[in-house]
Amino acid sequence: MNDHELHAHLIGQQGGRKSFNTPVLVVDLDLLDRNIATMAAFAAERGIALRPHAKTHKSANIAQRQIAAGAVGVCCAKLGEAEAMADGGVGAILITSPVVSAPAIARLMQLNARIPDLRVTVDNPDNVTALAAAAELAGKPLQLVVDIDPGIRRTGVPSAEAAVALAQRIAASPALKYLGVQFYCGREQHIESYAERRSAIEERTDYLRTVIAALTDAGLTPGLITGGGTGTHRIDADLGVFNELQVGSY
Repeated sequence: MNDHELHAHLIGQQGGRKSFNTPVLVVDLDLLDRNIATMAAFAAERGIALRPHAKTHKSANIAQRQIAAGAVGVCCAKLGEAEAMADGGVGAILITSPVVSAPAIARLMQLNARIPDLRVTVDNPDNVTALAAAAELAGKPLQLVVDIDPGIRRTGVPSAEAAVALAQRIAASPALKYLGVQFYCGREQHIESYAERRSAIEERTDYLRTVIAALTDAGLTPGLITGGGTGTHRIDADLGVFNELQVGSY
């Protein structure tokens, strides 16, 4: 028996929460749908694609509500999340961290065969080589996004030159498709002062512009510029560089 079956008779009953078997997750659907609609409208009014990060809710049902409201798909932090989303009927997924090990790459190829629009970030040439070999063997091209490190030193290529070299390696393989870049300023999302947060994002975005210019000069203009976050989404939209936002906590 799942939680819904256990508590279905209590939904809508005054004081029904007192009879819940705890712990239990309770979602106010009216508020959820209002928040989803508000963020969808924000992105649509500015002509920016919305790809919410599903690591927040880890629910294919909520992801489907977001897509129905206008999102182009979802982000997943890791392969297992993406597989769960696909199991729930989500067909457009960006995995925002590299998939590196041989067993995981094998699973990635299976997922790529299952859904129409799978995208994966990369930041290492050896990983690109491994993905190209696997995709060629699987018989379906794999879409890749170059992850740019904004200074977190967690994932991402460390320089504009490294971004160009990696994009060139992707573009050289017929088994891969170069889509563009990802840029996520995780630390800046939590700067309490709006003025300081905006200043930090403006500085980081200037660096992103430098990377984009280098890619463009190399004939590798990114069609996709994805990133941003809930804490900076208004700033990200104002600065006009991203064409896809990865907000998630709304």
